[in-house]
Amino acid sequence: MYLSFINNTTLMVVVTAFLLSAGIVVSGLQDRVFVTANLQALVVDGNLLYGLFIAASGILVYAGWRFDHQPGRAIVVALIAVVLGGIINLLFSTALAGGWLPAWFGVLLGVWIIVLYGAWRIQARIALVIIVTTVYAMLVTAGFMIGIEPSLSAPSAVGLLAVGGLSFTLACTICERMQASIATKRDAPDQSIRDGAQNSVRMVLLWGLVAVLMATVVSVMGSGTIRSLGLLFLIGSAVSTYAALAFPASLLLIQRGAVVPSQNTSRSGRRRKS
Repeated sequence: MYLSFINNTTLMVVVTAFLLSAGIVVSGLQDRVFVTANLQALVVDGNLLYGLFIAASGILVYAGWRFDHQPGRAIVVALIAVVLGGIINLLFSTALAGGWLPAWFGVLLGVWIIVLYGAWRIQARIALVIIVTTVYAMLVTAGFMIGIEPSLSAPSAVGLLAVGGLSFTLACTICERMQASIATKRDAPDQSIRDGAQNSVRMVLLWGLVAVLMATVVSVMGSGTIRSLGLLFLIGSAVSTYAALAFPASLLLIQRGAVVPSQNTSRSGRRRKS
């Protein structure tokens, strides 16, 4: 079943788009989102966004060093991103005083998009897959959380970062198994990707299930902020588990042009002979 899913590009796109759209729709049902003073302080001083920028660069460095064939390139691209982001961050006070803060946010986001494109061009593709998996899980979780709990606070931001950490860990688990399978060189790289992903399914599901159970207990027995954090992590755990199972293997197979229709794929992931 799992191999059929990662080989079925249409199904994966539909499910992925549905979850993202559902998060957007749920968040749009709120007439007004209240941002607490402590979260406003983090956003206004620019440290939160720039911190996320640095964290994403760190993920690119680690994942590129750990999984890609030429890690030095990913590290260089990430260092360039940090330098450019630092220069832009120095202009934050000027942007705030001059009333062009949205443009500042846009420039910082534009730099990161350029960095991601550069990483793709230099073949740091496993690193990018991990980043996409992490960002997707955080975006979908944030959408659902805004729809359920319109009051956004600093603890909410911390909980969302925890969701990103879980997604990052699960994605790294699958990528590590895929890389280990490729390193054996017993099969073609495409088949090794499938084998490595399949070998990691039980571990990812186990970690995801443990996170969901723990978050369920906190959301049911807690109250106030604790309950909100538990609910956020409950949603995030489920979404992170899906993203980790769906994205790494599927995106790498799509990039290699190795995805085949699920009805033509045998249990081992090989194309059946006609």
